Amino acid sequence: MIRILDRYVVRELLPLVVVGTALFGGIIILFSPLKEALELAQVTGLSQGTMWRVLGLRSLGVVSFCLPMGVLFGAALLSGRWASTGELLAAHSAGVAVGSLMRWVFVTGALVGVVGVAFHEYVAVPGLASARRVEDGAQFGKRARGRHNVHFLEADENTGAPRYLIFAREMDLDSQTLTGVTALVFPPAPAAAEPSRPTILQAAQTVYLGDGKWEARRIYAWGPTDTRPVPLATQVLEVGRAPRDLVHDKREIQATAARQLQQRIARLAPQARVEPDVARLVAQLRMELYGRWSVPLACLPFALLGAPLGARRQGGGTSLALGLSVLVCFLYYTVLRYAEMAGREGYLPPAFAAALTPALALVLGAALLYRAQR
Repeated sequence: MIRILDRYVVRELLPLVVVGTALFGGIIILFSPLKEALELAQVTGLSQGTMWRVLGLRSLGVVSFCLPMGVLFGAALLSGRWASTGELLAAHSAGVAVGSLMRWVFVTGALVGVVGVAFHEYVAVPGLASARRVEDGAQFGKRARGRHNVHFLEADENTGAPRYLIFAREMDLDSQTLTGVTALVFPPAPAAAEPSRPTILQAAQTVYLGDGKWEARRIYAWGPTDTRPVPLATQVLEVGRAPRDLVHDKREIQATAARQLQQRIARLAPQARVEPDVARLVAQLRMELYGRWSVPLACLPFALLGAPLGARRQGGGTSLALGLSVLVCFLYYTVLRYAEMAGREGYLPPAFAAALTPALALVLGAALLYRAQR
């Protein structure tokens, strides 16, 4: 009897999760990937087929983001349906606890979260990388656009130690220049050596010379032992990157596999202990890595929230379940966004910032479920 009931719960819940994910995903795609794909086609003259391909690849990342919303929608609608038809009351009269009746709602939510993590890592990230390559090729083949807040790292091929860490306020692809540049130039050191302080260059402009070389102009430099800046006319930085590579670097974090992010964090960790700019970049990389796990795994807290919230209503239908889902998702992702900002800026440890919002939702969902069983 229990196994039949469990199969019934899963069979009823999964289609609702798919519908909810598709509903919320479609709304997000209309306001973000579709808008960006249309703007890209307008600027570069992409064909319709290429534009739809870019849109499809970019939309893959929306799926794992919307899975918790789909689970919340499905759990709220299913439990609300049970409440309105008297099935919850009948189960309670028969001695079946609400928690026992809904256990496969929670198990399904947890399993959907695990699938979401795997989907994002093995499907969405490669898809996003493919979309980036198509976009970059279109922009360089037609009309290039400027980029803002560019940053990139060049590491030693043998030791993995950083050689250059460069931040720029803006990059113009047409003239191949960076403006508002801050460059950290690290001295060469063996892999086992303690990290030393870099030379800091602030340049008004940096121009690409070819062969991976950039010329910094109108410079103020701070060496490891300098107490005041030293003005320089020009200095050539052998970065080893062309402008096209920097466009990819600027957006590469979201399109980089988790293992590569972990390796990059490990290479930068020693230098992050002595250089604040490197520490900030490491915090951003860690927030990206932990966020890939925390967002899909929020399916379990959302199942805990949706089931008791839906069971509390006495009437209504899909509209009320949708309204509850929108409200909870808005509050959840607002708190999550502020927690991520605090983690990226170093105000909170990245792991704590990524786990904070799901943990709060888990506690709230458990409290609501306990109250619903009383």
